[in-house]
Formats: sequence, C-alpha cells, structure tokens
Amino acid sequence: MFPHRIAILLLALALPAHSATLFVSPDGTGADGLSWNTAFPTIGQAIVASTTDDEIWIRSATYVENITIERPLTLLGGFVGSETLGQRNSRDPSQHPTVIDGNRNGSVVRAKGPITLDGFSIVNGLARLEDGDLGSGLLLSDATATLTRLKLSGNGEFTRRQSSGGGGMYAENSTIRMTDCLMTKNLAGEGGGAMFTGCAIEVRDSLIGSNRGWIDGAGLYIRDGSSVFLNTEISDNLVNGGDGGGCYIESGHAAFLGCQFLENVVYHFSPGPLPVPFLVKFGGAVACYRVEEVRFVNSLFTGNRGTGVGLTAGSVLYSKDSEQIHFTHCTIIALQYASFSAQDQPIHIENSLVVGQDLDRILQPSPVSYSLIEGGHQGEGNIDADPLFVDPKNGDYRLRYGSPCIDAGAETDLMIDLDGNPRPVDIIGLGCDGPDTFDMGAYEFQSPRSDLNGDGYVNHLDLMILQQDWGKVSGP
Repeated sequence: MFPHRIAILLLALALPAHSATLFVSPDGTGADGLSWNTAFPTIGQAIVASTTDDEIWIRSATYVENITIERPLTLLGGFVGSETLGQRNSRDPSQHPTVIDGNRNGSVVRAKGPITLDGFSIVNGLARLEDGDLGSGLLLSDATATLTRLKLSGNGEFTRRQSSGGGGMYAENSTIRMTDCLMTKNLAGEGGGAMFTGCAIEVRDSLIGSNRGWIDGAGLYIRDGSSVFLNTEISDNLVNGGDGGGCYIESGHAAFLGCQFLENVVYHFSPGPLPVPFLVKFGGAVACYRVEEVRFVNSLFTGNRGTGVGLTAGSVLYSKDSEQIHFTHCTIIALQYASFSAQDQPIHIENSLVVGQDLDRILQPSPVSYSLIEGGHQGEGNIDADPLFVDPKNGDYRLRYGSPCIDAGAETDLMIDLDGNPRPVDIIGLGCDGPDTFDMGAYEFQSPRSDLNGDGYVNHLDLMILQQDWGKVSGP
C-alpha cells in the first residue's frame, strides 16, 4: 500500500507544474497576486514571483519602473481590473492603456528567451552608457519575442554617439514577430525607431514614424539577418547628416510587401556658425550597404527627400555593394533629382510606375520592364505617358479610368494590391484584355460592381441597362 502511494507521489513531483495567471494592479494588496484584489502593485514584483510560462495580467494604469524578464513569460496589458479568467480576450488596450514609464532610468523593458508582450505603451526610457547605450525602450537579447499592440514612444535621446542604438527598441540574435505596433517619436544615434542586429524579423500592420537619428537609420537600422515587413508604414523619419532616413540596411536579406515610405528625410545641420560644404547624404527612404537581396513589392514611395547643404544621392534609394534590388508593382514618386543611386549596380524594376527627373540616365544600366518611366526607358513593355492618378496633389496615387497603366503589366504571382484588393482585374477595352492582365504600380484599378457597361463610370447609362433588364430571369 505504501509503495503504491510513494510511486504516485513521485510521479506527481515529476510532472511539470501548471502555469499560473498572476495579476498586477496599483490597488492590489500584493498578498499573492492570484486575483485582482490580491494583485501585485508593480510589474516587477509579479515577474519575481512568476515561474516559467506564467501569464501576467496587468491593469490599465501607468507603472513607473524598469523591468527585466529572464524566463519565458506572457505579459498582457489593457485590462480594466475586473476580468475573470474566461475574459482574457475582452480587454482593449486602446481604450484602457497600460503604460510602462522608464523615468529616463535605463531601458524600460529588458528581456531574453521566449517572451510575449501584448497591449503596452513603453515610454520615457533612456539607455545608460554603462549598460551598452542600446534599446532605450525595449532591449532584447537572444530572445524569441511575440510583440503585439505595443506603442514604443518618446524613448532615447538625440545624440551623436555612434554607440547609441535603437531608441524605441534594440534587438540582437533574436527572432521577433511584431503585429499592430507603433514606434513613434523615438531618438538615437543609429536606429531611432528600432535597431536589429542578426535577427529574424517579421513586422506586420505597424507604423514606424516621426523617429530621429543623428547618424544612420532614423526609422530602422537593420544589420545582418533577415527581415520581412508587411502592410507597414515608414514615414516622417529624419536622419541628421547620415544615411537612410526611413531605413538603413547593412548586409542580410530584407523584403517590404505592401509598405509605404512617406516623407522620410536625410538632412544635414551643422552646429557651427557655418554649414559644412559638399556633404553628401544618401537614401531619403532607404539606404543599402552590402545587402544580399532586398525586395519591394506592392509598395508606395512618395515625399522622400534630402535637404541641407551638399548633394543628395538617392532620395528614394541609395545602394552600395549590394547584390540584388527588386521593385515589383511599386508606385514611386521621386520628388528630387538623383532619386536612385546604385553605384552602377542594376536595380530590377517590373510592373512599376516611376515618376521623376532624368530617370533614364539614373536607372542605367538597370533592367526595367513593363513599367511606366517618366521620360522613357528601354525595356520590354515600358511606356512613357501621364499615369492619370486619381488625386496626386492630395496623395492619392490610385489609377483613374483610362490610365495607360491599366492592364499594361506582365503576369506575376501577386493576388492583391496595396489596398488589399484583388489583382489582376481585367478592364475590357483597356490595355491587353485577358484574365492575367495586371496593372502597373502598387494599385490595381477596380471596376465598380455597378459599372454595367464597363466604361469606368457609374451613371445614367448603367441605370438604363438595369431598367431594361429589370425583372428578367437568366437561364431557360
């Protein structure tokens, strides 16, 4: 009898403990953290009390603290503070924000290993020199991170220190998946919004905007590794005197699918009494160095530029010693001269629409096909014509009916456009009719369902057709 009981006890001890749900609330008693009433008053206390794979629910409030996570945990914000265990998914961080304020006292959140963060604002961090000067908001090392509904804002400082990297976040040797995140108004020497070194990254449905960098990569600085950005906006980032206003990529692979690069700037400001002459600034939207491959698909570029004293090379793209650069189904509005600069490296452009100055010379010797290039460019299927945008003065670069870009592209394997609308859509009577006729550019012209005669307009003619066929029954 006793040996049997001992065997059961040993088996129970050998089984892994079930992960717990811990609670954090400023009003909690801190007794055990197992309910909202007995919740820990700080996030740090809950982390100390946690075990591997625990889940920590954090009530909407502002927590002034700096936290370190060194075991697999899931941290969830956005709770009202009354939810039961069955109401995990009823929280709404946008309506009930959970803010972690670093109080300018180092990185706000430091983590390694498997980690999930969902529903937080991470603000007011400032990485310390003694800690490496990296990751003022979020610092990840050797992590496997799932980041959802994070807002990284107001972290870092505008400094010339090259050691300063990743104002919003810094990650090295990590695998990261980000969804529905904001990185805005962060500052650093390099990578104002974020800096990634040797990482595998997937960023989806996010905004990287209004960040500042003194040296390189105001929005993003990516070194080595592989990165994929989907449906993400990179806008209004400014680098002062360095390269890559929107994004600076050094080696590795990168792909941008359904992304928008808007109003990113490389700029030079001399703090002395006179500006420094002949300073060259590279890559208003993107700067690439020794990159193995970078692809831009279904993406929009507009308003990217260089300002200040000296020359600007590549207001849209600058590349040096890179192997493959591809633009497919992109709409590119190049506001400045020298919009592309690739050091005699070819830039592959297909099914795209490029408006700018002196493009034929700039794009030599690039292979370009089935694209509208202002001023013309040699290559199969290329055209030079007014693209007939809907409202370019107000930033609407979709195609109007009658655009020469409709049904003028080559067949690709893309199923949707930048808006998420289906492609291809054949507009009868325009371009090349057939089921596989794609439009040039990031947007596929969509024929309205009520356009019964297919002329691109819904008007009295369609109404007449409807009236004539009203009440009819198809078939025998």
